[in-house]
Amino acid sequence: VPVRAMTDHGEGNLTAFDRADLTPLTIGPRTWIGEQAVVMADIGAQCIIGAASVVSSPVRAESVVAGNPARFVRRVVIEGEDATVS
Repeated sequence: VPVRAMTDHGEGNLTAFDRADLTPLTIGPRTWIGEQAVVMADIGAQCIIGAASVVSSPVRAESVVAGNPARFVRRVVIEGEDATVS
């Protein structure tokens, strides 16, 4: 899974100044992140992030979000080991 820290400098090359501004993000367990999604905020456990979505605000656990900016679509219902989207 490619994970990149991007800046205005181009291809992910970070300067010492850029590194000082980085803050860690939390991505909860059993979370799916679609291809080319941009994550700039924390994501709770058992979430689904749509492909090419831009997550700019925190996502609550058991949520499905998509779009630019990412918006809540529906909740993931977990019963035992099976998960359904409702």
